[in-house]
Amino acid sequence: MTGYTAAEEYLQAASEADLLYVLPGLGQYVAGDFVAPEGPGLLVEYCDEQVLADGGERLLSEVVACFPGSRSVLLRVPASVQLPPPWRPDLTYLRHEGTRPAFVPACVRRAEPHEDGLVRGWLVRALRDGSVSRGEEPDAAALDAAAERVMAAHGRESWVWTADGSPVGHATVQTDAYDAVTDSPYVELEDILIESPYQKRAMGDLVAACVHRAGLLGLPLIGNVVHTVADPDASIRVIAGLEAHGWRPDHRVWRRDLTAE
Repeated sequence: MTGYTAAEEYLQAASEADLLYVLPGLGQYVAGDFVAPEGPGLLVEYCDEQVLADGGERLLSEVVACFPGSRSVLLRVPASVQLPPPWRPDLTYLRHEGTRPAFVPACVRRAEPHEDGLVRGWLVRALRDGSVSRGEEPDAAALDAAAERVMAAHGRESWVWTADGSPVGHATVQTDAYDAVTDSPYVELEDILIESPYQKRAMGDLVAACVHRAGLLGLPLIGNVVHTVADPDASIRVIAGLEAHGWRPDHRVWRRDLTAE
C-alpha cells in the first residue's frame, strides 16, 4: 500500500517537535497546524500504512479531537492509496521518468533579472487559478506573498519561452527542493504558465528545459497537478496526459473539509 518509508531522521525530528503521534494498534502519524486560505487547517504529513486501514476514519477522529478548530485536514499518502468520500484528492505530485533531452530548446532561455516582475505576475495568476479550482476565494495579499516567497527562494530558477524575442511564458523551478519525509533532494517544477496562443508550441519546450536542468543536477524533477473541485475528471485527464509523456504519480495530498461534518 505504501510507496515510501519515512526517513528515521524525519520521524526523530517530528518526535522532538511534538508532532509525532501514535494510534494504538495501528501505527504512527505526523501532524501539525497550517494556515489555509479559508482558515486554520491540519496537515498530516505522514502516516504508517495501517493507520489508513479503515479509510482514515479513526485517524480523522483522533486529529479532530487533538486539533479543535481545524476547518480542514490535508493528508499526504503515496499515489497508490485511494481514500473514500468525503475525502477528495487535492494535489497529485508526479515524477518525471522519461528521457532527458540533450539540450535546452532554442526558444527557451533563463529569465533575466529585469523580467522578475513579469515572472512574478505569472506566478500570481497561477496561484489564483489554483485557489479558484479548489473552490476557494483567493486573497490578493496572500497570493502576492506566496509568489514573492517563490521568487525569493535561494534555488529558484525561471526559464522563459520567447516569440519574436519576447517572453510569452515561463517555467519556474526550485533546484534545491527537499522532501524531508523521505530524505530526498529534488527539483520542483513550481509553475508553467504560457500566454495564448503559444501554449501548445511552448509547453513541451519548457518541460524539456526543466527536465534537462534537473538531469544536469542529477536530481529528479517533480511537479504537481491541482485537482479541480468543479470538474474532478478534468484533473484525471491532465494526469493521464502527463503519464503518456513520461510522468509517474509519486504521492498525493487528500483533503477532508470539516465545516460540513
